Amino acid sequence: MNNEMTIRQNSSFDMAEAAKQVKEVAKTPVKALADYYSKVLGEEVSVKQTVRLLTAQGAFLCTVLPADMPIVLRLACAAWLVASIRTWR
Repeated sequence: MNNEMTIRQNSSFDMAEAAKQVKEVAKTPVKALADYYSKVLGEEVSVKQTVRLLTAQGAFLCTVLPADMPIVLRLACAAWLVASIRTWR
């Protein structure tokens, strides 16, 4: 049995193009969430604003929800929350 693999000389993998495609795929749910926030708030919300809102929400949840979290981690999460809120200004 002859198991040979043929390699094409002309095929090339463009890393920049692949990264661009991954970025667009990753943006899709954020764009949908931006549309949702726009409807709820009654004003246009950009993708950048949506990411800022998500960061603040994540920081808030990390600060509040884990009740048995050590104080050092709680302070770190609180600092993250303050920093994320300051980016809005």
